[in-house]
Amino acid sequence: MANKKCKNVTCGIQSGTTNVLYFTWVWNGYIPSTHKDWSKNKTTKDFKYQIQYTTGDGVWFWGENGSTVANNVRNLTYSIPSNAKKIRFRIKPESNTYKNNNVDTAWYTSEYTAWKEYKVVADKTPATPSTPTLSVSGNLLTMELDTYDENTKSVYFYVVKNDTKRYGEYSADVVKNHVSMTIAVDAGAEYKAKACGSNQKNDHMGSFETGEWSEYSSNVSPCPNTPSWISYYAKTSTEVRLDWTHSKGATSFEVQYTEYQRYFDSSGNVTSLTVNEESDYSHAEVSGLETGTKYFFRVRAKNDAGYSSWSEIVSVIVGEVPDAPTTWADAYTADVTHSPVLYWTHNSGDSSNETKAELYISINGVYVGALYDTEKKKQGQICSFPLSNLRMTFSSDTKIQFKIRTMGILQTKTNGNEAWSPWSTTRTIQLYQVPTLTATINGLDENKNLLTYPLTLVYESGPTTQKPISWYHEITAGNTYETVDETGQVKTVMKNDIIWSESFNASEQSTTLNINPALTYLENGEVYVVKTVVGMNTGLSASHEQYFKVSMLETAIDIEAVISYNTKNYTTSIEVAVYDKIQDNGLDSIIDENGEVVYANGGKLLDDALVSIYRREFDGSFTAIVKNAINREHNTFIDPHPALDYARYRVVANLTGNGSFDFYDVPVYPVQEKAIIIQWSEQWQNYVGTEDLILAEPSWSGSLVRLPYNIDISDDFSNDVNLQKYIGRKRPVSYYGTQQEHTATWSVDIPKDDIETLYAIRRLANYFGNCYVREPSGTGYWAQIKVSYSQTHADLVIPISFSITRVEGGA
Repeated sequence: MANKKCKNVTCGIQSGTTNVLYFTWVWNGYIPSTHKDWSKNKTTKDFKYQIQYTTGDGVWFWGENGSTVANNVRNLTYSIPSNAKKIRFRIKPESNTYKNNNVDTAWYTSEYTAWKEYKVVADKTPATPSTPTLSVSGNLLTMELDTYDENTKSVYFYVVKNDTKRYGEYSADVVKNHVSMTIAVDAGAEYKAKACGSNQKNDHMGSFETGEWSEYSSNVSPCPNTPSWISYYAKTSTEVRLDWTHSKGATSFEVQYTEYQRYFDSSGNVTSLTVNEESDYSHAEVSGLETGTKYFFRVRAKNDAGYSSWSEIVSVIVGEVPDAPTTWADAYTADVTHSPVLYWTHNSGDSSNETKAELYISINGVYVGALYDTEKKKQGQICSFPLSNLRMTFSSDTKIQFKIRTMGILQTKTNGNEAWSPWSTTRTIQLYQVPTLTATINGLDENKNLLTYPLTLVYESGPTTQKPISWYHEITAGNTYETVDETGQVKTVMKNDIIWSESFNASEQSTTLNINPALTYLENGEVYVVKTVVGMNTGLSASHEQYFKVSMLETAIDIEAVISYNTKNYTTSIEVAVYDKIQDNGLDSIIDENGEVVYANGGKLLDDALVSIYRREFDGSFTAIVKNAINREHNTFIDPHPALDYARYRVVANLTGNGSFDFYDVPVYPVQEKAIIIQWSEQWQNYVGTEDLILAEPSWSGSLVRLPYNIDISDDFSNDVNLQKYIGRKRPVSYYGTQQEHTATWSVDIPKDDIETLYAIRRLANYFGNCYVREPSGTGYWAQIKVSYSQTHADLVIPISFSITRVEGGA
């Protein structure tokens, strides 16, 4: 059997009252099946009920708890407490009992009905609230007040701007006796507010009542409005002046500046300063700035409420007008086929980079117009402008002049003019017609073979408007080959090695080069290139190259030469004769020690032969011992200064009948002298005779000192070179002259008792003139000598020092 409970509970305001509730219910009773004749109420004792109320904060209080009414009653009333917001009611029947085995037993089990709620309707007008309290933070205005009026569910705030203008009306619900509202307001103004209560919350959709308005609050100010720039400019090369409008309500201003705009709000590389000033406008002078730098600035106003937003970001360049740029060209003299390139470097006065450049260019006095280079260049960067950009060609002599000015980071001077540097020096480039050099060649066959000496090249330079000032000739190897030097050693000659060269100054339009055996040694069967360069007075040059192959035919002459060495005066004699080569005519022949065929009767002495003898020096050059001597039998020539290791000679025969040349490199003669020889004040003579001939006068006479002692030698060589430094180039440019300085220091100790040597050295020290010096390794040359020595009583040797400077001289 289910629990029994009442049904259809109702409630409402008792008619004729405003604060009395009534409650009703239905009870159908319970009749046991064994007592169907009983009435419905016989088994019910009475009704028990409960009443609770709440004041609105969620807490329920007891109004009635366990009160009863008779079993025949179906309603009751209850007075509403004054502070009640809600009331709820429930009821249940109480069962009678009967004896069951002498135990009181209920007829049924009962339970309470569900709570029946009633909401008390408010009918009171909200009380007038207190004056609201206003506060500001930045541009946010907060209004708040406390209220304990139970009829006030929300509050309206009425806001006035600058005491005259309605700014807006805003509402907020009361939460725990407190209401607060925050709104955004305009910077740089004043605001006040008043408030009134409402008996409904903001989300109420029906009618509501409001109370009276409170008094206005005092005016409050939010953060100032954003400043506006009036002016900003560089006052000096390290100082900037800033002017901006004053912000109403501001008590100070914050100025920030940095070198890069992106640093604002993201980097520590920002400088701030505070300006305490209140007037119609404000300003700041920022000093200590770095010259040649672009700075970015912004400003904001401040008061007790906070900061305004930042102003617009502006930039100012502090700097100086640059100096005139350094300018140059890749060439100041060139031929008309060359397209010059102009160069410059920006000379900043404030360490800033170049931002643009202006080029002034004239061609033969005609200005071609302003040219601008707007590409930014780093400080010190080399800038260039090829004249090919002008798309002009030149065919005759042309005069080009240019000057350049640049601009750094500073764009405008304080007077408003553009901040250009002064113009650079005006530079001139002269373009000339291309020089020419032609050659007329005599001595080569149609295959460029040199069959006989000499090879003659006649050069003609042009144009006639340009004059030669120098000529240069050289012969180089056309291929790599091996040859044998004068000592019999195998020597490799590399392709392009210079075999011979010569330079001289001359103003004639033409010159002639004769190549013969006296000039240099050319290997038979090898290819050579003769190159000639002429330098013109315009600074230009022209060159000509001619290759040829040495293909000498077997000559019809024999050159005989015999070398002997005089150990007394340390000279050599060379006996030379030129003969007609004997063909096979039936005469008896023999084989000499060199494996060559010679004839018993010899050949015929050639009367038209002229004989020249050249000493080959240690550096490969030739020194003439005798030139164009008449050919005689037993012709003997003296070389006063042969090399002390090996004597080396070349004999050249010039046949005057046909102009041909032939030469003979005499086998080297081993001198093997171990001492140093110094000679001065010399005389010598050549002669005709045999080895056993006794001369009336000696072949050589003069002064000589021989030092057979251990000697220390130090050589020093210095070429004639000028290293010129140019702006824009990483390294100096070399210019070579013709001088080659060769100095040496020779040091030797001689025994103290070598009186003869000491005497000779004293004579040498007092000699005014050049000496010839030789030492055992093969070097020898004319020189100017300074002698120094010292004698110490306790030493057994005398240290002697020779300071030697090589000079020009003959044999």
